[in-house]
Amino acid sequence: MIADFESALSEEDILTVITRWQGTFFPANERTGLALLAAILLDPVTEAISNEWKRSITECSTTVEKVQKISSWAFSNLAYTQVHREFSNLPGRDPWGIRDDGGYPTFKKLLPSEMAALRQYTGKISGKCFTLVNLITSCFVQLGVSPDDVVIFAVEQGQARHAMALMKFEGEVLLVNLMLIDFLKNHVGDEAKSYKILGIYNHKCIYNTDFILTKEHLHKFLAPTDTPLMTTILKMFGSEGSRIGWQNEADIPYGDRHELYNRIFKRTGPDSLLDLAKYAYQSLNVKNPECYLKASLKTSGPKELASELTTVHEVFHWINSYVIEGSIFSDSARRIMTADQVLVFRQGGDKDRAVLAYTLLRHNGYMPAIRLTKTCAYIILNDVSYDIRDGKTVTQLNEPVLIEMS
Repeated sequence: MIADFESALSEEDILTVITRWQGTFFPANERTGLALLAAILLDPVTEAISNEWKRSITECSTTVEKVQKISSWAFSNLAYTQVHREFSNLPGRDPWGIRDDGGYPTFKKLLPSEMAALRQYTGKISGKCFTLVNLITSCFVQLGVSPDDVVIFAVEQGQARHAMALMKFEGEVLLVNLMLIDFLKNHVGDEAKSYKILGIYNHKCIYNTDFILTKEHLHKFLAPTDTPLMTTILKMFGSEGSRIGWQNEADIPYGDRHELYNRIFKRTGPDSLLDLAKYAYQSLNVKNPECYLKASLKTSGPKELASELTTVHEVFHWINSYVIEGSIFSDSARRIMTADQVLVFRQGGDKDRAVLAYTLLRHNGYMPAIRLTKTCAYIILNDVSYDIRDGKTVTQLNEPVLIEMS
């Protein structure tokens, strides 16, 4: 049963965390950024990576050895799609690359499950700079690093933004930049440059502020101290700018995925950011699942495909010919894919393929609905029910309808 207090969320915020376009997140909308980070901590891929790290460093006797192990894993298993040959001529063949009104590329921020599913293109867990740094720092949080010792920087880079992070691990300050995970002291030589910072954030809070980060500042971070890294940086540059944080943030179990899941999904009181995290996680356990349909209608890929598939028969034939069974989410019983995800990865469960069918039909002027039962999904059109598995009509549903979306 979904708690009534979830209705306090705005549809704009919900659609932002589902579509996850970079320009609508940070620094434009800080609240949604925190919801995304919570979803990243919830994602099973994050937990799988952090558990792999834990196993790999068990026998390491020094921090240097541990960082080397983790760094080696990152270079072997992660890919930066911005320069990968599969996504050349950006936004080009990038699944979610578009150009904004100013002519500059903008991209979708990905959940770890999406990054893992991109293996079919690159052979590795893949993403852009923000996506990579969000994943890596989240894995360290699950490894035991306090969010207070994580600072992710939104860096001005020409007309675009870049992300990198500083993080304190076992008393040492690390630099995270794309797949690089290394000791900061190895990167503060004469060649170190200054950065125009547009904002800073971690899994607890976001500051929409700006300052210049120089190599002299970086040198100061190397001094041994028990002060949390975020506190050090705020004292260094002042705490001007708007701050967004969780309610009762000290009680959030950031490093324990299962406790965090219970905190978000099984609580009895209102917390708008925790409710928003459900939608960022693409959970079906939400009050307004129709928002996944609205988000699907906002993406360009399905709209382009719909121009080629103009009849109901063509839609079902294409889906059953080109989309294989299976969600990108390992916990797919509780989550739903959007139409663009199904299209990019050419896979989806019954409910996910129904979302794609719904989206394609809507773009062609039809007014369908989706009915989900325990074992199947149906498209309802003009009082006719179509089984998403084969596109055939059925006279009646033999199971109770669990969710209806239209």
